[in-house]
Amino acid sequence: MAIQATNSGIFTVVAADLNTGFFVGSGAYRIKLGQTDTPIVLAANDEGGTLTNGWNHTGTIDVGDMDVWSFQALSNETIVVRMGELVANSTLTPYLRLFGPNGNLLSQYGSSTVASEVTARATNSGVYTVIAADLNTGFFVGSGTYRIKLVKTGRPLVIENTDAGGLMTGQTNYDGSLDVGGMAVWEFTACKGDPMNLGVGELVGGSSLTPSIRLFSWDGSLLKSASGAGSAQISLVAPGSGTYTVVVSDVTAFFTGSGGFRLSVNGLTTGLKICPEGANTQNSYVRLTGADSPGFTLLTSTNVDTPVQLWERIPASQFDIYDNLNYTNSLTPVGEARRFFRWLGP
Repeated sequence: MAIQATNSGIFTVVAADLNTGFFVGSGAYRIKLGQTDTPIVLAANDEGGTLTNGWNHTGTIDVGDMDVWSFQALSNETIVVRMGELVANSTLTPYLRLFGPNGNLLSQYGSSTVASEVTARATNSGVYTVIAADLNTGFFVGSGTYRIKLVKTGRPLVIENTDAGGLMTGQTNYDGSLDVGGMAVWEFTACKGDPMNLGVGELVGGSSLTPSIRLFSWDGSLLKSASGAGSAQISLVAPGSGTYTVVVSDVTAFFTGSGGFRLSVNGLTTGLKICPEGANTQNSYVRLTGADSPGFTLLTSTNVDTPVQLWERIPASQFDIYDNLNYTNSLTPVGEARRFFRWLGP
């Protein structure tokens, strides 16, 4: 059972037997509590805990079991969580519920016998909770192993060495494989007005995969999505300077598809970019984006020949929650003919 607390205090749960309605049954049992916005304490052999953005986690659902996962999200970030069975034809019917920091149910899905997806856009910052369970025939009789992955538009993005996805490096093609209920995620940085051309297609014609591609803006909004029986493409110009997120997944009915895919892009890259944002008679404006790598230092100067120790250091506190920095160059009264930026590694 699941309820949202109407007030603070001590709540009581009574566990009993209802065999044939005359209470004649007996037996050992397992009971678990899942509570939002509360630290998760796991038994030694149980699954759950913190979901890492982009990482595949695995777990096992026994009959009547559930696993409790959580993660931090910032306001306006888009959240996508997928769950898929690891063993084909298991009795598990993957069931996901996503709760916000205030305890509200944001999304739920349990209509597929093999996979589940929940998605929402964060309305406020805080700890979000995901409950992974079984919904077999509606009486929770299924069990089995599963894989679960979180994708959100915030950073950092952490990808396993054996998994597809990560930071785009200027390549035109990225190959990968999607298991049932899987998804792959990439990030790249772009300046306002840059062209963004992306396409995804199955590597083996006639596979069960129905490729889907979603492109999210640096502020968490969904810019465009597309899907097709064998391939899908999206093209647009960047509406603003920042870090963009690409999610590739399967949208076959009930998320039952799987197979190899190729993501094709127009040489998009991840990293520091200095983006012109316009000018007037008083000032010129630039946005620095993609500058959130730990251990790096951003410096600026109006003279490229100035010794590096004399360059002005830009503290991380000046970057906004999207890792962007809007910089204004004064053109009057003295004015700046040019301004340079230097990105120092650790």
